[in-house]
Amino acid sequence: MKQIQQFLQDKGCNCAILFKTESPNPNFSYLSGFDGLGVLFIRQRARPLLFVPEPEYKIAQKSAKVEVINAGRQRILSVIKKRFSSSLITVAIDKSSVSLLQYPVFKKALGFKKAVDISAFLAKRREIKDELEIRLIRRSCKIAEEILARLINRLHTFKTESEACAFLISESAKEGVKPSFDPIVASAPNSGKWHHTPTTARIREGFLIIDFGVSYKGYSSDITRTVYKGTPKAKDLERYALVSQVQKECIKMIVPGARLIESQKYAQKILGIAFCHSLGHGIGRAVHEGPNFIKSAIIEEGMTLAIEPGIYFPGKDGIRIEDDIIITKNGPKMLTTPLKNLIRI
Repeated sequence: MKQIQQFLQDKGCNCAILFKTESPNPNFSYLSGFDGLGVLFIRQRARPLLFVPEPEYKIAQKSAKVEVINAGRQRILSVIKKRFSSSLITVAIDKSSVSLLQYPVFKKALGFKKAVDISAFLAKRREIKDELEIRLIRRSCKIAEEILARLINRLHTFKTESEACAFLISESAKEGVKPSFDPIVASAPNSGKWHHTPTTARIREGFLIIDFGVSYKGYSSDITRTVYKGTPKAKDLERYALVSQVQKECIKMIVPGARLIESQKYAQKILGIAFCHSLGHGIGRAVHEGPNFIKSAIIEEGMTLAIEPGIYFPGKDGIRIEDDIIITKNGPKMLTTPLKNLIRI
């Protein structure tokens, strides 16, 4: 929190205000430790305060990392304005979580004169994980892998993409977690699409892409496995081996001090135009967060990343392999266990 307060001093802000409405706000939950509704109020030289409505109060007390204030049945913004009107002159706001329609409402309710955007600063800060965050992400990865293994073992019993997807969701609930995003189950030819929404389409012979992760105590995992229904031909095995090898080589390149864009360029060089998306992304409070592989970000110790090379042939099939890693001072370490060979069902 000291870095946030230093940001306020450097930018001439009296305070920072982060809002959590019905939409997810990873910056809010990252700083407060709470995922429910509320407003986080951070001043330059005083302890941060989390204002929550009465129904959220007891839940917030159990999980929040900061002092929780019960706003009762009053409007939270009115409570803050009444208590801290002198601090509401120049404020830092997470504009990434405030819509164009919401901003004038918040400004009018609080009465501040000027706003400074703190979202980029917070997003950058979230890229480097501490020991607790790494433990939570590691646990998230383990749970997701266990659920994926159960699915793969039973894939022969499912007739459609949607049935397999429903299994992932139900198994997540049994583990007391939620999927970190809508699971993808894509049977050929749907596996030829980069992102596909599962349908009642029958699981056909050929490559089947399964993209899945869970959110454990607010931290996400993201794993993709490609399996083959039936007997693959030699060229199918060669294509899968190529994607797998590219992933291994790219992971080796992702070391402290290097630039992520170099691994992106390598994957594009080897896989060609069939590789049509970013090599990966950060994982943490959000399943997709910084650093950005396209913008020449420099790799730093403590980053947690998902690495997902793939090749896609629209109308035919596709292959994607995704694993999660942590960057240590000695280089990348696996958070998930890559498959050694193509699984056949």
